[in-house]
Amino acid sequence: ASRYLTHRGRLPANVWEAYRTLRASLTGAGPKGGFPRRILVTSAIPGEAKTMTSVNLAITLALSGVKVILIDADLRRPMIATVFGAAARSNGFGLLLLGNATPELALLDAPGTPNLQLLLSNPEHAHLVDLLQHERLEAVLEQLGDYADVVVIDSPPLTEVADALPLADVADTVLVAVRLGRSRRDKLDELRRALAQRGVSPAGFVVTTRKRAKKKTYGYSYQN
Repeated sequence: ASRYLTHRGRLPANVWEAYRTLRASLTGAGPKGGFPRRILVTSAIPGEAKTMTSVNLAITLALSGVKVILIDADLRRPMIATVFGAAARSNGFGLLLLGNATPELALLDAPGTPNLQLLLSNPEHAHLVDLLQHERLEAVLEQLGDYADVVVIDSPPLTEVADALPLADVADTVLVAVRLGRSRRDKLDELRRALAQRGVSPAGFVVTTRKRAKKKTYGYSYQN
């Protein structure tokens, strides 16, 4: 799945069209009729194509000409560096949480995709999940606001990593990845309740499925 990310910066045709639809659905949801400034992508359980949803959404937004930062906030199981074939040379997200770096030092240009920068995490620093506190996160996102029009946050599955729930507090829009044939209704209900307790309502669901064809591809749709 990472070949087109690093070589061409464009999505396969079927995925591209679905993500253009998702991008259009988000238009007008932000300030002055633009995109939301902070978009959180999460799921109820692992294995629901959450990270690929975050990645593909970030690329689609960047290809429209807006400046995008993609944050790997899944501190225990970061995958964005692997997807892009990028070396996690530093724990950029963790360094910003700690206040030990500036965005210039922490951000990495995404291979093959203009207008997109990455803020990576390193699994050796999973303990930094304790720093996912509202004030720290708000401070980091305020800094990043000077470098991007939209920040896409790849969150851990929030029913599995409850200490990451403050990520939802600082997002303008929350999208939930749901995989056909895998998602569990009880876990989705648990996620809804957890978000509702914080006054957060998901803006929509990105339904993911792996279709069987000559080549394995991802198919996506967007539902309010």
